[in-house]
Amino acid sequence: MLKRIFKVYTKFYRSMPLSALSRHSVATTDAKIKYSKHTGFTLIEIIIALFIFAIIGVIAAISLRNSINNFTKIKKANSEVAELSYALTILERDSLQAFPRSVSDEDGHLIGPFIATGSNSFEMTVGGYYNPLQLMRRSQLQRVKYSIEDSALVRTTWPVLDRAPSTKPLMRKLLSNVSSMQVQFVDPFGQTQASWPPPTNSNDANLSALEILPKAIMVDIKTKNWGDIQRIFVLPGAMYVKQN
Repeated sequence: MLKRIFKVYTKFYRSMPLSALSRHSVATTDAKIKYSKHTGFTLIEIIIALFIFAIIGVIAAISLRNSINNFTKIKKANSEVAELSYALTILERDSLQAFPRSVSDEDGHLIGPFIATGSNSFEMTVGGYYNPLQLMRRSQLQRVKYSIEDSALVRTTWPVLDRAPSTKPLMRKLLSNVSSMQVQFVDPFGQTQASWPPPTNSNDANLSALEILPKAIMVDIKTKNWGDIQRIFVLPGAMYVKQN
């Protein structure tokens, strides 16, 4: 039965004229093209997809910008914390290594091992200026000065203890954005002094060489980033406080 139907269909298809076959092929092609048009994306769909991608891109850009800003702020804060920690560490180290050694200034005048003529600066002789194997012809002591210069806490050092007119100081900024610094000193009798050496009195005649140094330095630094920073740095002579 199936063979008979196939033979009839084949005979009918072969008997069709070429024009009919061409029209049949064209109709089939048009149908395929029409079908393929219906399977693509419309303009509205493309616009919606682009709009969604644009929103996602804006959100990603904002998130990236916020991440970069936060990283910059954290990096700046870490740098400020490290700067503050370093400045206080250097101050404490120099205070613990204060040494009772007088020096000569550029004019040849003898100045004490620790001097402070104002409330915003002080100068002292400290140890720890290492000279391995004594390779350099200098002492292991060093003269240092702390002062406020251009809104910054500056540590000034000299290459030699007894300075000449040609001796050039080396200035290093320890802490930036400093508004002011107030310094007070504790004398061997536990009294607070605004300058050093303290005013002379009858008790000064009994002071030993170690008691030329103050017992402690009270520092109050006002900064723009951290507010008031108050520290007390104990000097080596504090263990020799004079008993009344």
